Amino acid sequence: MRFIGEFPAKADAKGRVFLPAAFRKVLEAENENRLILRKDLFQKCLVIYPECLWNQMLDEMQAKMGRWNGEHQMILRRFVADADLIVSMNGIVSTHQRRQGLDYKINFGVEIPRLKEIASRYTKDETLAEHLWTENIRESKLLAIYLYPQEKFAPEVADRWLTECRFTETADHLCRSLLIHLPAPASFALHQIESEDLMRKYCGYSILSNLFRANCPITEAEETGYLKAIKATFADAYLSNTVKNAASISLIKYAESSECRCEKAKALFNVNAGEENTEILSLLENISI
Repeated sequence: MRFIGEFPAKADAKGRVFLPAAFRKVLEAENENRLILRKDLFQKCLVIYPECLWNQMLDEMQAKMGRWNGEHQMILRRFVADADLIVSMNGIVSTHQRRQGLDYKINFGVEIPRLKEIASRYTKDETLAEHLWTENIRESKLLAIYLYPQEKFAPEVADRWLTECRFTETADHLCRSLLIHLPAPASFALHQIESEDLMRKYCGYSILSNLFRANCPITEAEETGYLKAIKATFADAYLSNTVKNAASISLIKYAESSECRCEKAKALFNVNAGEENTEILSLLENISI
């Protein structure tokens, strides 16, 4: 199969570019109706492969690359992962997320179950994860989280990634997949809540929500610190609703974990109950242990 010639391409009003008729004829003649589209590794362009050629190229690359050569394997993973993302892209999801403020350089709109399926094909590797995290691409950030080995995700790495975390979607997956597995995660979470940075506060409460949901043990000092922090959070009239919503979820998960905790939560907001506290109390009253 050969594609010969140069054809100027123009995008239509919806940003679509159509395959030249001469190329379509070649594909039809070969009875090829599936194409693989990916970013080029070395140039700023897209490359299109007929599926049969793509599979042949993968076989050849795997044969030539050293199985135990880390650099070779990373190139192969990246080569395949980019194509997986483009094949799985969802324009409707991507457009909706951009309108919601997720202004990544690139957003393929790939849905989470599909991303997790892509990640499951690869061996977890911290070097690969770090490389993916540096990309200003939504799917690269999420794949980085899924591919970082939990046992190697150190507090200093967590601190750096939190500094670079911009959106709550990424933060939720970071908390659920990696941050709750840190040494002393509750203590780490409380430290984030004390920060002036809103994303760190959000992540602190998200970590605690996951810990309470999983009935993970926390120390008495950590529990006291949490109750003190959450009371201060709801007393702050200027704090963002995003952080307060995360705090509310954590409080509900805390209260659902035991009758004793539920009573502590109710007692915390029964004193001088204002309008906001009344709403929280209403949520707590509906909890059945």
